[in-house]
Amino acid sequence: MYYVQRTNGGVIVGAYRNPQPGLAEEQVADDDPELLAFFAGPSAAERLSANRAAALTGLLTRADDTGIAVRATVAAVTFLVNNRLELIDAQLRALGQPGLSVPRVLQAEILAYLSDNPTAGDPATG
Repeated sequence: MYYVQRTNGGVIVGAYRNPQPGLAEEQVADDDPELLAFFAGPSAAERLSANRAAALTGLLTRADDTGIAVRATVAAVTFLVNNRLELIDAQLRALGQPGLSVPRVLQAEILAYLSDNPTAGDPATG
């Protein structure tokens, strides 16, 4: 018997011999057709990508304290990046140089990028 982790769409993205509380609690038989297809299917790197995408989507959409913390962190990083860009722009202009032509970073852009690139920064896919 295995405990499986599924995406919101019901696709198996992980299989474990022991339950993983909050992650993989559904038990399936060793000969379950979906489990066999999972084992015969994509490479470990492709499964990792699916796991990362599922985890990212889950983190960004959670309504609990973890989800709030993740969204607050994205907001804080966005704020820090924007402030740093403004500081560099002001310093360049003070030196008589052209200012930055880099647009301000927006939260929505960061979230969209993370959603579209769930393996960004992943050494396995680099």
